Amino acid sequence: MNELDHASVDPSSVSKIESPRVPLMSFATKVPVSMLDSIDEITTRESPFGQRSVVGTITLLQNCVIVWVGWGESEEILHDHDISNLDLQSALGQSPTVSSQQNNRNLPTNTKTRVSLGKGKPPQGQCTVAMPRTIAYKGAFATGAKDLPCSQIIGGGSTDAQVLASQMASRLSAKLSMAIFVSCQLANGISAQSDQSSSVPPLAAAAAEKEIIKVIQSELAVQIC
Repeated sequence: MNELDHASVDPSSVSKIESPRVPLMSFATKVPVSMLDSIDEITTRESPFGQRSVVGTITLLQNCVIVWVGWGESEEILHDHDISNLDLQSALGQSPTVSSQQNNRNLPTNTKTRVSLGKGKPPQGQCTVAMPRTIAYKGAFATGAKDLPCSQIIGGGSTDAQVLASQMASRLSAKLSMAIFVSCQLANGISAQSDQSSSVPPLAAAAAEKEIIKVIQSELAVQIC
């Protein structure tokens, strides 16, 4: 019989291989009504979207970010700080935004804060990638270009959705200096009048970009610490 069959292995001597951590963060933000004042049909201070919000997920990889954003339902809950974030995730099936997690660390354990979460599964839109230019780039668009070039990965039937995804990816890549993949489905999915439909998606994208940048910068600050 082989001597190795009787050999015992000390579990403490075996190094544990940790699985790579891929931060996946969900977010939800409502379009401020103040941004919609330019639309003539809106005469009240109530949002024309009802309970619908801009929701999505952010996947932060080592050298790039994958953003999925669309229209969906949102839910605000009171997060009790004596309950761990893991318990909150298992109870709701969602992850609280990183900005909320960061703020929780500086608050007493007996306090509560509101956490905004997206619900449901919004449809996935067209996917576009934008990458920041290198410092050594001396091409025709090296100076005076505000938008970074984009490449479409997953197409679709809506030209407006493609343009909006490219604009979001370009602006986010320029601000974060990272490769940004954006799957955007904001060009439709809301009940708006025909003359409103062209104005609402860019405003929704602007609100989403603001929240996305805040979440990513908060997560990067946590990783540095």
